[in-house]
Amino acid sequence: MSLYVGAANTIFLFVAVCTAYGIGSCAVGQTARLPLVAEAAESQMRD
Repeated sequence: MSLYVGAANTIFLFVAVCTAYGIGSCAVGQTARLPLVAEAAESQMRD
């Protein structure tokens, strides 16, 4: 159970930080580039 709670907290924290970064980037007029998300999106667009 402890492992499950730790994994859920880690995923939640990652999503929260990515959301805050995206909102902050949009607020200052820049394009947000998240390393894990951008790589996955680029690999999908190449096909």
